[in-house]
Amino acid sequence: MRTTIDLPVDIYRKAKAEAALRGVKLRDMVVTSLSRELNRADSELGRAGAVRIDEFMASLDELSGQVGEAPASPLGRLMANRNTSPDSGAGAF
Repeated sequence: MRTTIDLPVDIYRKAKAEAALRGVKLRDMVVTSLSRELNRADSELGRAGAVRIDEFMASLDELSGQVGEAPASPLGRLMANRNTSPDSGAGAF
């Protein structure tokens, strides 16, 4: 895929010179650098741990409750329904 990226002249010159010293094309050096950065970012996300959906939804509900005197949010009702047993008569909202 082709794309155009505007680089500051000094960065372009340094990158072009480094690619020449390494004996590679600038394109290949850019692809390698981007791949390395994206893999590093993915690795950091993995180390941080995934947020469980119920924790995420509870956090959203807590935040929505801080908005003021707004009626219960659909998210709050969903969480309330999730936390009740099927025998309690809790139905759909």
